[in-house]
Amino acid sequence: MYSFFVENKKGEVLELTHNDNYAVVEIDGLAPGEAVINTSHDVGADGSVFNSSYHSDRTITLTLAINYPAEANRIDLYKYFQPKSSCRLRYKNSRRDVWIEAYVSRFNVSFFEKKQVAQIVMTCPKPYFNGQEKEAEMSKSHALFQFPFEAPTEFSTLERNIGVSMLNRGDVYTGAVFTIYAQTDINHIGISNEMTGQAFIVDTIVRAGESLVVNTNQKEKSVYINKSDGTVESVAGYFSGDWVTLQPGLNEITLTVAGSALAEVAIVEKYEGV
Repeated sequence: MYSFFVENKKGEVLELTHNDNYAVVEIDGLAPGEAVINTSHDVGADGSVFNSSYHSDRTITLTLAINYPAEANRIDLYKYFQPKSSCRLRYKNSRRDVWIEAYVSRFNVSFFEKKQVAQIVMTCPKPYFNGQEKEAEMSKSHALFQFPFEAPTEFSTLERNIGVSMLNRGDVYTGAVFTIYAQTDINHIGISNEMTGQAFIVDTIVRAGESLVVNTNQKEKSVYINKSDGTVESVAGYFSGDWVTLQPGLNEITLTVAGSALAEVAIVEKYEGV
């Protein structure tokens, strides 16, 4: 059994399964998406050389039978699936509860059939499904984070490395949002993932009461300080190294900071399909 929901920009949610007004005929595009593989060929040589690869936009096509009263039920769908506008799709089964942002490109209806059927075509520029937001706390006796994670953890260090184990239950690598809250003036702030070899340093001063935020998610990358006067200052110029990501499975993350700080880490696990 599964459940399928749509949420519009107003935050209104409509369940399309277990709904007497509609019958879901088919949802195409829930499996792992299509990848584009770039290769190059050498003259006189067999085969090719791999250069790069990336996922194409995901296309989800929803086919619905519209039950009586067809006119009212069809028009109600227009509030959720507006061409060129965005919506959020949520799919839930016994193993996964995921969501994805989609943009409606086409809404076709068989008006003159005995049983009206709507076919809604949507494009997802970010092709991975996202796990639901969750919270967890670090055990005082065992430094294990269960992700997605949004809980402050104290790192009182003076040029010391503090390591924690982070578990990514998703299918693919994912970025993270690292927030370092300065309890005293801090500098030389570093994050590394010992499992992937990725590491970065932000070599600037963050004053007591301020926070440094490093977002390593694709299409959202940024480095800035939330100042004590309420302003935001970009410090991307002081960033060097890799945009640290978390691999599927176990990750060993290390924080280095001169001074005393609280650290908050948040990720959303990514899934290839349902």
